[in-house]
Amino acid sequence: MAQQAGDDAGPIVGEGVVQKIDIVNSSIIISGFEFVIAQGAPVQIAGSTSSIAGLLPGMKVSYFAEPIAQAQDRILAIEQLPDNFPILEH
Repeated sequence: MAQQAGDDAGPIVGEGVVQKIDIVNSSIIISGFEFVIAQGAPVQIAGSTSSIAGLLPGMKVSYFAEPIAQAQDRILAIEQLPDNFPILEH
């Protein structure tokens, strides 16, 4: 099982459903966990390079992040998953 936001075990790899995007503040909520998105973090949507503006609520994504604060982590890379990809909600 992937680590979840807030774990103190180092890098975080996870999957979830985008719930909210704040482009102005470069933040995102994925399956109830809030992250900031690192400046220049690679974003892949439908196999193509994109930006955080291309992420939409309801999209399934995988992400690689690092802890930066007790209650928040920073996404270093994010990629859209196929709509039929099974996501286990916690």
